[in-house]
Amino acid sequence: MATKFENYDCGNTGFGLRPYAALYAAAQTFTPEVRHSLTILGVRIKKNGTPPAYYKIELRETTNHLPTLVILAEATFETAPITIDPGGEMKLVELDSLYVVEAGIEYAEVLIPVTDGDFNNTLFWYWQTLTNPYPRGDACSRSGGPWEQQISCDAGFEEWGEPAPPVGAMGKVRGFDFRGRGFRP
Repeated sequence: MATKFENYDCGNTGFGLRPYAALYAAAQTFTPEVRHSLTILGVRIKKNGTPPAYYKIELRETTNHLPTLVILAEATFETAPITIDPGGEMKLVELDSLYVVEAGIEYAEVLIPVTDGDFNNTLFWYWQTLTNPYPRGDACSRSGGPWEQQISCDAGFEEWGEPAPPVGAMGKVRGFDFRGRGFRP
């Protein structure tokens, strides 16, 4: 049974990110306090207009608190069932493969459409802009150029998984790579 590890649920703040195209993506960085196998990523979202039919949620490496191009795990989900309710929902997406995240290492959860949409037809990812409620990461966005850190802002997110084997364990068990490199078939 999966356990919720890192999370911040900002609720309906009225503020949000609008990831509607590859160059207009959104992210939330997070730093696990416990080493674990990450299996599910979640985002507090709602539909705005008619967004692209499919979005990807990605786990990425970070550099200087910003997502890199290195994708560690990902999954695609359909937007049709997403609510239009102003309160949004915490959409949980099971990743295509698990990845062992290390305590104290920063990662990014990235939300990006599979095909480009437009500003008025997108998913709306809620965030909190007044304080820094999640102290081990920040919201990030792209506005046609490089990633920008939204200091003191955090998007509603969750990450779920299972306890990971201890560091330095010998061999492989059930597909785990014990060298801290994630799932390897």
